[in-house]
Amino acid sequence: MHPLLSEAEHDITIGRPVVDALTDQVRALARVSGRNPRLTAAFWSAVEEYTIKVPGPPSPDDDTDPRTLAPVPTPLRILIEHGQRTGELRPFPSALEVSGMVVNLLLLRSISRPGEPAEVAAELLLTALFGMLRPDLLANAGPDERPFRPPA
Repeated sequence: MHPLLSEAEHDITIGRPVVDALTDQVRALARVSGRNPRLTAAFWSAVEEYTIKVPGPPSPDDDTDPRTLAPVPTPLRILIEHGQRTGELRPFPSALEVSGMVVNLLLLRSISRPGEPAEVAAELLLTALFGMLRPDLLANAGPDERPFRPPA
């Protein structure tokens, strides 16, 4: 996760548009998940089991929580927080909620859709993400357009 976190911090530092930065982050997460299906499944299982035992968001002080040990949503969260501060993204839902939802959906899809191309998962995740935070990107697209379809 360190390279994705470094990239997110770099994108903020250089003033890269947050939509572009988030698009690259989600596509990278989908690629990593697709390349490592067993690791992704093990992580998803650990997160689900722990969340059943200890409900609620992760606590930074809990070093037994897999979400604390591997904070996968963090790069998305910091980019979303930045975009919400700058007005590039809607302020609701919170960055914490959205980043967790996107990662949970990615983990779920990796289990329920084994072998799904990373590009397909990323397009779905981006549509959900920006449907919440930049609905204009979807509303301004034609009815048959898919604004997050990967380039051919």
